[in-house]
Formats: sequence, C-alpha cells, structure tokens
Amino acid sequence: MYIPDDDRATLCVSSQVGCKMNCKFCMTGKQGFAANLTANQIINQINSLPERDKLTNIVMMGMGEPLDNLDEVLKALEIMTASYGYGWSSKRITLSTVGLRKGLQRFIEESDCHLAISLHSPVPLQRRELMPAEKAFSITEIVDLLRNYDFSNSADYLLSILFLKE
Repeated sequence: MYIPDDDRATLCVSSQVGCKMNCKFCMTGKQGFAANLTANQIINQINSLPERDKLTNIVMMGMGEPLDNLDEVLKALEIMTASYGYGWSSKRITLSTVGLRKGLQRFIEESDCHLAISLHSPVPLQRRELMPAEKAFSITEIVDLLRNYDFSNSADYLLSILFLKE
C-alpha cells in the first residue's frame, strides 16, 4: 500500500502471502498462510510502484510476519540499504513484528533498520487473546530481551511499542 502524505511517501511492504500469526484483529491472519516471499518478490513491491522515485520510507507492515521469513527479509533490507542497491538509509525503513523469539534477536544484531513491536495490549492475558504469538514468546520476555541492547545511543535504531485499544 502506497501512503503519500505531504513531504513523505511511504510504502507498506509484505513479507509473506498470508500469515501464520492469526491475530484476532487482522484480516490477513484469517486468510491463513500460503507462502513466504523471496527477497526478489519483496523488492519487486518497490520496483513495481509507479511512484517509487517519490518514496521516503518503507515499512515492513504489510501482509505476513517479517521475522517468520527473516532470511529473505534481511536479504531485501540489504538490497534496500546497500550502495549496490537502493542505497537508502536504514533510518528510512521500519520492520513491524509481533515479536517472534527466533528472529527478534537476530534482526537486532544483523540490521540497522528501525524496529516496531506490536503490543496491542500491555496486559499479557489480553495480548494472548488478541495475539496467539504471546503464548510462545510473551511481551515480558520481549522486553527482557530488548533490555540487553542499548538503543539510546544509536541513531540507527528506533524502538516503537505500538498500542491498539479495543
């Protein structure tokens, strides 16, 4: 989805066809999971946009859970930020996740792109009802993991906790 707004133009990019997370509020989760996208397919979402030259930001908040397809997502992020690719600043790219244990630490260590954790409820029991991923990796564990990293002095990282009230 292309989101133009005054001096910004953002593209919401997908990492999968469907999603395995089955969050209660998400229509993509209700579709089920069909496939992971390749790095090429992720990048093609940018290439196929007629307004691609106007883009100022990319958000990995489209269809799918990016950390569930991390190898291909990291390849795509490298192409977006490398001098041989788009050469964009990592500050222009944000990955949004429910916070999968298997990929969160690796993403933090291997990427300089921004990170957004979808909270949807600060109460673990409520979050578990809304987001089944909470059962496998609780928000408490996510916060404990994030405490191991110093985001305060790094201009390349942004940690966002997103709230969605019922």
